[in-house]
Amino acid sequence: MVQVLQTLAGVVQQQTTIGNNLTRLMEQQQRMQPGVGPQPRPRCNITEFKKIALAFNGATDPLEAEKWLTEMEMLFLIFECTDDQKVTYAMFMLQGIANDWWQMEKRIHEHDANPYTWERFKKAFNEKYFPRSVRLQKQRKFSKLEQGNKTVAEYEAEFTKLSKFASAFEADEDNRARKFEGGLRTNIMQLVVPFELPTFGAVLNKALLVESGLTRAQEEKEKNYKKRPTSTNFQTNNSSKGNAKRQNTSSIGSCGSRTMGGSVDKKNDRIQCTRCNGFHRDSECRWNTGACFSYGQQGHRIADCPNRKGLETE
Repeated sequence: MVQVLQTLAGVVQQQTTIGNNLTRLMEQQQRMQPGVGPQPRPRCNITEFKKIALAFNGATDPLEAEKWLTEMEMLFLIFECTDDQKVTYAMFMLQGIANDWWQMEKRIHEHDANPYTWERFKKAFNEKYFPRSVRLQKQRKFSKLEQGNKTVAEYEAEFTKLSKFASAFEADEDNRARKFEGGLRTNIMQLVVPFELPTFGAVLNKALLVESGLTRAQEEKEKNYKKRPTSTNFQTNNSSKGNAKRQNTSSIGSCGSRTMGGSVDKKNDRIQCTRCNGFHRDSECRWNTGACFSYGQQGHRIADCPNRKGLETE
């Protein structure tokens, strides 16, 4: 029984292989016959196209016009439109003053011997809504583009949007990579350049990784900084200590104190000594003159004062 099942399985597999081979052979024969090829997939009609495509009403912003034209060409690829269908389908999506422009354009060329192709439509459309002067302006903006304060993602979006106006950078992968790399912010660029990455995608990916690392490092630095005591607290603590110290010292009229002064007693028109904090001139301060602190006599200190010794004897 097992042998019979194995035999049947072998037959089925052989037939499947034969069927696949016949299919490939028929496709090869069709390709070899002139004028005969694989049957195209069914294409959508204008009703289905209009459900997805965006209308254009003649926007004054050249970038909006360029965006509409790009999206139309993307849909043409998806729906496998022929060249004739491209013009027809685009015509149905024009509204307002854009439709007025198309009606005038169509009347100008309605007697032309050559068909009105999609390439002719694009050329006329760009001359109307995306003139050469605007393209040159975008090219100059792209040539000066740098990251600045933008994130890498924001810089990449602007770079991609403007690169389409500079064909040399859009087509050449190495030029595009070097241009993007050169516009990065210095702290990111100096960490990306040494890798000598060959493609735009590789440079972009590395720049995003570097930016992420730098952001994490900055966040960690700020987190550690917040843990440090603030200058306000430091000043408050020092002020409290200073007040306590001043409360333990004599301030007015005493030359035994060495605290700093300099203020003015406005009521008695006196100047505070900067040496002892008493209210007299610096030149009269007993710290400066060397006079005895008890009686103000010259030639001895308070410890050797004869008047003080006399008082102690009595």
